[in-house]
Amino acid sequence: MWIPLSLLFVGCWTAGPRGMVTGQSYPKPSVSVSPEVVTLGGKVTVRCSTTMYPGAKFFLQRSDSYVMLTPNTTKKYEAEFIISNIQISDAGIYYCWYGFQDSSATWYSHASDAVHINVTDPGMPEPSIKVNPRGPYDVGSNITIVCEGQGTGLSFFLRKVDTREILQVEARPTAKAIFRFSLVKMKDVGRYICQYHHKSRPFVWSMQSDPMELVLKDNSMTTIIWASGAAGLLLALFLLMLVLLLCKKRKKRSTVNEGIQPMNRLLEQNAGTDHSDREDHDGVTYAVLSQHSVKIKKPPSQPTGPESCIYASVAK
Repeated sequence: MWIPLSLLFVGCWTAGPRGMVTGQSYPKPSVSVSPEVVTLGGKVTVRCSTTMYPGAKFFLQRSDSYVMLTPNTTKKYEAEFIISNIQISDAGIYYCWYGFQDSSATWYSHASDAVHINVTDPGMPEPSIKVNPRGPYDVGSNITIVCEGQGTGLSFFLRKVDTREILQVEARPTAKAIFRFSLVKMKDVGRYICQYHHKSRPFVWSMQSDPMELVLKDNSMTTIIWASGAAGLLLALFLLMLVLLLCKKRKKRSTVNEGIQPMNRLLEQNAGTDHSDREDHDGVTYAVLSQHSVKIKKPPSQPTGPESCIYASVAK
């Protein structure tokens, strides 16, 4: 289905039984593109989605065209547009939106954020890439990557191989771009490529350069490994000391409790014991010791009489 874009906005400020209206209350959809850079003749997939209004119809359009594309597949809240056999003319900025009909009009949401479809042209020679100084490098080094193409008024980008993330973009009136890395880190290790485009065709890129590899010196790697190992060892020692300290405190608390418990039991027994005097068979009185006081009772003194002696005669 092909609908001129100009027709979509004719009814924006007019009222009518079958007018087309852009709704102020309908949020813009989300949009993504994969891949962002595709070789001539390749395929690109654009996905549009919304969290509201299931069953809405989605549309895709290039910013400099009045032609709207309909999706290849549609789900409840999402539509997928597939552009096959990509040509130079397909490169550019794209937007999508969704719409639906009610009894009086056809309503459309606001346009999504822009996505870019970049096409590589085999007719544009690949740039050269070099690094200064030459590696391998120590951790913390400062290096410069230089990309150079053919012609003037070029823009370059630099990215890691096997990633889609464009790390740096440099626009120069000359045919050369300089990308600087300050304080090289472990995460910077890898292979890099660069590409360029002419100012007049911002979405048509050259073929990518040969990859340039950024590597660290063996001693730098050894230093990193040793530093990581030392940090891990210190952490393990700290945890061990903490465990030993906790065990020591727990053992000391247990020892104190063991000494207190017998004393408490003795005091409890004494507290519940009758404090009356207890006498043994010899008439000796014992005192009972408690945690409050010590009471000792003595038996009353008995009058003593003179000792009697009996003498016997011993026969000789």
